[in-house]
Amino acid sequence: MKKVLLTILAAMILSTTAAFAQNMSKAMADCFIDRFPDPDMIHSYKSSNTISWQPGYVMFALEHVWRNTGDARYYDYIKRYIDQHVDEDGNIRQFTPDALDHFIPGYACLLIYEQTGEAKYAKAAEKFREGLRSYPRTELGMFIHGVRQPQVWVDGVYMGQMFLLRYAKTMGHPEDYAEVVKQITG
Repeated sequence: MKKVLLTILAAMILSTTAAFAQNMSKAMADCFIDRFPDPDMIHSYKSSNTISWQPGYVMFALEHVWRNTGDARYYDYIKRYIDQHVDEDGNIRQFTPDALDHFIPGYACLLIYEQTGEAKYAKAAEKFREGLRSYPRTELGMFIHGVRQPQVWVDGVYMGQMFLLRYAKTMGHPEDYAEVVKQITG
């Protein structure tokens, strides 16, 4: 009997914790969207480039909130962000492949392509990928953080590789998995 009660108690605690985490994630996402109703408001201080790590991380987080809640408001916000940057020909407004900071928004672009199947998003994703093909590297072949910071940074591994992993899976390029491993292991 004691084991049964402990199991029930543990299940209640775990379900309460999961529900609390989901509610907190939703509350934070709602607060963020209310504060920044236009995704182009998300950029670093003294910069107006919105194809960068700040909105990229936000869209990454919002995708998880959307998948966990099913609330279309989060997906719609991500799509609005991508649509503000990708034109009908797949060109990406403000994208410059001179820092890994500029690649994480490609992750959101791939999400929108996965959901819609629209060619313009696939073309845009290909432009992000093309930027990595010619991206500067160290002697060991690892991506440098940026042309103004010619070092390998751990956050650059995240920003470049998260996009590249999803690209490999979504666009059917399994050869890119080896590139991801190379970037992580050196």
